[in-house]
Amino acid sequence: MNKIFYIFLLLIIATEISSARKIGGWDLSDEEIASMEQGLLRWKEIAAKAVMDRSPDMISELGIGIRKTSLSSIYVVGNRKEVNLLLRDAMLKIPGHSKYYANRINKEFAAYKGTALGDRKDGSGHTLQREMMWGYETMRQLPSPETVQVLGEMFKEEWHEPLGPGGDYRPPSLAVGAVNAMKILPFVEPPTPPFKDYDAQKNLPSWQKWYAEVKAGERSFAFIGQPVSYRFKPDGSVEIQQRNASNDPPLSPSRERKESQTTEQPAAKTRESSKLPWFFVGIVVVVLTAAGFFFRKKSKGQ
Repeated sequence: MNKIFYIFLLLIIATEISSARKIGGWDLSDEEIASMEQGLLRWKEIAAKAVMDRSPDMISELGIGIRKTSLSSIYVVGNRKEVNLLLRDAMLKIPGHSKYYANRINKEFAAYKGTALGDRKDGSGHTLQREMMWGYETMRQLPSPETVQVLGEMFKEEWHEPLGPGGDYRPPSLAVGAVNAMKILPFVEPPTPPFKDYDAQKNLPSWQKWYAEVKAGERSFAFIGQPVSYRFKPDGSVEIQQRNASNDPPLSPSRERKESQTTEQPAAKTRESSKLPWFFVGIVVVVLTAAGFFFRKKSKGQ
């Protein structure tokens, strides 16, 4: 009877382990793979709906999809990049796609800056941090004149609060946050080569000068792969001119890597932790097997 029990238990475990597939360095169950594929299908349907709707009400939902599908740590399987492009294209067709995020950031920043340190509610800095994180992470994937304009206008706001005595979190200036987002946009001729986020303050003057020329209509700009260039007119409207994009440089490695830097590690830990239960199950099996042999041997001795 004991032999049958242990064989049955081992068969169950072997079945569960064999159902996992190694994809992207992770052992994923069929359920996890199906969940990812269903998630990507849902985002694809939302992108198709937004193309037909083009309502500002779609911006928030599209933004969530853009951020999630840009991370290989969330969707290991499936056509993640294709879906991400569909969501971005749908978003770019909606007027106000970047102003939506800029308005949210500016509102929280003004409230934070306008309140004395001692009068702030707990977590107010983290509310601003959240809006900055989500807003900049979305806008850096939206190459458009509107994105350039709203981020460029933030360059002039350099106020930030130094760290307190206890090293409490202080949000960066709007200028630093904006330049870190703007540098990811795939400009054909950016004013600076790629740089690390902590060098944003050092590179800010170059981007301020560049945007001043763009805003004044003295300089046009273009994005890699787009067959048009853009130039701002004095009234704020945009002049669009056709161009040959066949000779555009490839995307820099820093832009390609940026998509998986933000939350790669936490998601990886989540998947790694999903393997831990089977480790403990293995230990239990070994203990039960040893105990079974011990008691069987003891009963025979008696």
